[in-house]
Amino acid sequence: MNQSMPDLNNCIYHGGARGTQGLERKRVRNYRVAKLRGELDRHTDSEHLKSLHEEIGITRMTLEAVLNLCERPVDLVIHVNQISSMIAQTEKLVTSCHKLEHAMGGLLDKRAVLQFADRVIGIITDHIDDKAILESISNEIIQTISVEEDDE
Repeated sequence: MNQSMPDLNNCIYHGGARGTQGLERKRVRNYRVAKLRGELDRHTDSEHLKSLHEEIGITRMTLEAVLNLCERPVDLVIHVNQISSMIAQTEKLVTSCHKLEHAMGGLLDKRAVLQFADRVIGIITDHIDDKAILESISNEIIQTISVEEDDE
């Protein structure tokens, strides 16, 4: 009857019960650590690990939801701190995303885009002989690049 508990040095009457509670806490902690490790592995295995686009989308959707709650001008005043914080957070995410994409080579500068357009036009020129069609295609490509540049 006064035998030590499994994995403990004492019997249940001489402190073994506290030991079993300690073992239970340790098991729960180990379970939580394993669960968090699984979550971490799931997130680190993501192909979008180095992209902040989803986070930017989430913050913008959340900001929109807060703004939709504001039916009167006084509601904007009430939520001004939350709105300002979310705008600042979105701005930081966008800046970080831009820096990350630039560092990873995910952004093209104007020179690179124009070189790419020149190569595309060269490929098209190899297959089409009509000068009017080639000039029209070239103008549309250059116009598209200019429009995209103006949108930034």
